[in-house]
Amino acid sequence: MIKSTCAYLKSNTLFIVAVAIAAALRAYQITYQIIADDEWHALHKVLNSTMLAIISNPGETTDSVPMTVFYKFMLEHVMLSEWVMLAPSLVFGMLTVVTLPAAAREIIGGRAATLLACLIAISPLLIFFSRLARPYAFIPVLTFGGVMAFLKWSGGRGKRWAVIYVICAVAAPYLHLTALPFLAAPLFILPVEKLWQRYSSNPAASTSRTSNYETIIVYTIVPVLSSLLVYLVLRDSSGSFAAKISKDRPTVETCIETLKLFYGVQHAWVVGVLIAASVVGLMQILKMHRRFALYVLSACIFQILFIAVSGPFASNAPAVFSRYVLSLLPVLLMFTAAAVVYFDSALRGIIRWWPHALGIFIVLTLLIFSPLKTIYYQPNSFTNHALFQHNYNPDNKYAAKLRPKSIPQFYYNLAKLERNSITIIEAPWYYPYQSNAIYVYYQQVHRQRVVIGFVGTDLIRFGEFPINGRARFRNFVHLSDNQADNQALKMRTIKYVVFHLNLFDEVTSRYSGAVAVDMTGWIAYYKSIYGIPVYMDDKIVVFDVS
Repeated sequence: MIKSTCAYLKSNTLFIVAVAIAAALRAYQITYQIIADDEWHALHKVLNSTMLAIISNPGETTDSVPMTVFYKFMLEHVMLSEWVMLAPSLVFGMLTVVTLPAAAREIIGGRAATLLACLIAISPLLIFFSRLARPYAFIPVLTFGGVMAFLKWSGGRGKRWAVIYVICAVAAPYLHLTALPFLAAPLFILPVEKLWQRYSSNPAASTSRTSNYETIIVYTIVPVLSSLLVYLVLRDSSGSFAAKISKDRPTVETCIETLKLFYGVQHAWVVGVLIAASVVGLMQILKMHRRFALYVLSACIFQILFIAVSGPFASNAPAVFSRYVLSLLPVLLMFTAAAVVYFDSALRGIIRWWPHALGIFIVLTLLIFSPLKTIYYQPNSFTNHALFQHNYNPDNKYAAKLRPKSIPQFYYNLAKLERNSITIIEAPWYYPYQSNAIYVYYQQVHRQRVVIGFVGTDLIRFGEFPINGRARFRNFVHLSDNQADNQALKMRTIKYVVFHLNLFDEVTSRYSGAVAVDMTGWIAYYKSIYGIPVYMDDKIVVFDVS
């Protein structure tokens, strides 16, 4: 696969352009991003557990053990920062753009593979996961790559593909349990295929060529190792796991809204058109590569049925369901790419044009009407926020629920300054999205860079990290870190510190663990250093610390 990928890159300029666009979209403003919500699951574990405890006693099914182990190692031996946390997702996000089209090229052809790279490059959901310190960016590479490796191994292409499948089938569920059904599906399909071939009227047409010895090894290693790792993950979180299954079920509306997220569109009729195109693409693949199509379709069905039957928590919410069935996204995009190339070839029999013309037109259309333009305003420290990723319609009910009742005049005053010319600290904060959305709305008004101020003293609050020489977060600063004449603030060129008098009442939606934070001591402390606040009202007190 590596050799074919390198050869493909050398011979395809459009592919290289797609990779460059993918890198730009995934890296844009990433240094501004504030780690929030589920990204703090691992950080809380890092703070409160030893390395051995993280591995042997994960405690919560929401923790990704490999990522938490990586963070713990970096904190203890190197350093922990936003870049360290985001780097694995960013790397695998880029691998998705490069390796999946290269792997699919022998199935759908070079032109469709190039178009697939373009569709992956501009996919808002895949861009989001590439910028998120969670394991979702790993899933498309490991699940699609794992099934492809299984097909190559079982088709007699060599033992190395069995090794790759085993690695993918073991690693992906350990990163995130929901990857298990997609990768387990081939293990059930192969015996059925062999039985069909044995009793088929044309045994010579067999496409499965595996030795019994290799089959026994694969069918032993994958279940044993996967079961062991799943056991380690669930052993001490069985109660929370049991509480999270048979809770919710995806509905028809859930599926439609999830497809909108998959394709990066706002309207159901566009989803209908793209799904119809995907069916056409599937039909074309069935004609040429029936075995591949049947295996991939079966894996998709396994994945959907597993989620529908198990009913995990919040699976009726599109933003959550899309994560549970993320393995399906590259498959859908591949079907769509195959369909576009088919239509393009048919039309070129009537009208002469560049072979990639129709594909480029569709990609540009999706990009022009993409939700990215409403997310990537400058600056935006919260591009991963649920306000943007929950629903691509900016006027959705979720956004309306979290909108603040009023916005302090101070933020309108900041808007008169040059955009992105200063940095302010907002303090305190609540780390879940639903309880920090007001900072997103405030930034949309003032258009300046935002850093979060930590205020915990004797006890570290949830969503805060203690002052630590190896914890070098760019977008967090502890307000007590003021030795050497407020060096922490000066290094970040902070202009204003904004204290929220009663954030508990100011937010429009509080998470269950939220508690009020008394800021009077901090305000008095900063007044003793910086004098009279430059702005005060019934919500905020602001100090100029420049």
